[in-house]
Amino acid sequence: MNDLVLLDLQTDISVGNITTNAALLLEAVKHGVAKYHDPNYIPDETAAKKDRAELNRADKLVAEKAREVKGKWNEPLETFDGLVAEIRTTIKNASGVVDGSVKKYEEKQKTAKREEIKKYFASKKFELVPLEKIFDQRWLNKGTKMKDIHTEIDAAIAKIYQDIEVLERIPDHGTAAKAFYLQTLDMGAALRQIDTLKENAARIAREQASREARKAQEQCEANDKIERQEKVEAFNEEKSQNLIDQALDLPEGTTAAKERKEKIKQTLEFEDDREKLMNIKHYMTSQGTPYKKKLEFDNDQDAETYCRIKKVKGTIQHKVVLTIESVA
Repeated sequence: MNDLVLLDLQTDISVGNITTNAALLLEAVKHGVAKYHDPNYIPDETAAKKDRAELNRADKLVAEKAREVKGKWNEPLETFDGLVAEIRTTIKNASGVVDGSVKKYEEKQKTAKREEIKKYFASKKFELVPLEKIFDQRWLNKGTKMKDIHTEIDAAIAKIYQDIEVLERIPDHGTAAKAFYLQTLDMGAALRQIDTLKENAARIAREQASREARKAQEQCEANDKIERQEKVEAFNEEKSQNLIDQALDLPEGTTAAKERKEKIKQTLEFEDDREKLMNIKHYMTSQGTPYKKKLEFDNDQDAETYCRIKKVKGTIQHKVVLTIESVA
């Protein structure tokens, strides 16, 4: 390497000298072409062509001679340029080899440093996010000390713990917000995500309430139609039966008449909030209408477990439920 540093391009430049009769030739040419600038020079076609040909040959001869002189004059310089270019190429090729070796060494150093950082991170037993989430490429720089890297890792872990605790104190959507935060490590974005989730939940709740109210209204309208239809059918049946009784001349109070007035056993199903259902139960009690409480389970085992836990007696029934819908 010292040989390259002390390398000195030795030169011995002698200022060249070209001896020509160009100056005399210029004066001769100026004198020779003067006649062509004379206003009285009006050659015929043949003479003009001959003069033009001689001028072109003279110009070509001078140009060829000038190129020959320049070639001889530049030849040493061209040889010198070629040698210098080859010298520089040889040096650059060697520089590239050295540069590759330096990069390999630096990469090896970075790999070793990365492994050391991984070991320290693993020693923290922190599993909420992988090291890559908090890794800073500046840590691999030669000037960054390991103690400073340790400090930054500790600070990053402490901040994540702190942010998670804040999100856990948020009553709604905290779990979803934590999952989002661990993906981005952006507390501001996580809080905005909570606002979005709250807005969506409120919108869904409003839609659900509206849907349930709409279904309840539709069911009430359907029930009203069924009741009107049942009244019409009962009236028609009563009227028909009275006509039959009159035709058979059956007196009031006979067995047939009593059978017609027997109570009809029906099962009604109500669905509403707890307070309204309790009012319905109180009303039925005040009217002397008995009712039974029935619970539905997915299977017999669940029903038996409920009876055992609640210490109540119950009868397990398997039934087919027929839902009567109103006819438009």
